[in-house]
Amino acid sequence: PENLYDVKDILMHIHIGCTKNTDEGYKDWHPGFYRPGAINGINEVKALLKVLENINYKGAVSFEVKPEENQLPLEVVNSAKGVLYTAYAKMVLEE
Repeated sequence: PENLYDVKDILMHIHIGCTKNTDEGYKDWHPGFYRPGAINGINEVKALLKVLENINYKGAVSFEVKPEENQLPLEVVNSAKGVLYTAYAKMVLEE
């Protein structure tokens, strides 16, 4: 997220997503958080939120996650919300 400092003046929309580590390398498949191979979590989202606060970002923020095979959409939504709430709480408590 530190790269966002360089583009803060033109930044208009943030997607919070999760990358997957596969046998072929990293894939931008938007898995839900806590799924096998998912590499982003609370600490990464917390770091992103801190940068957004530091650059006084006021634009849109959304999640870019999708269900994998045998996964209910509600599970994906609930885990994303949990990651966001926990990351934000940790960020605020550390200030």
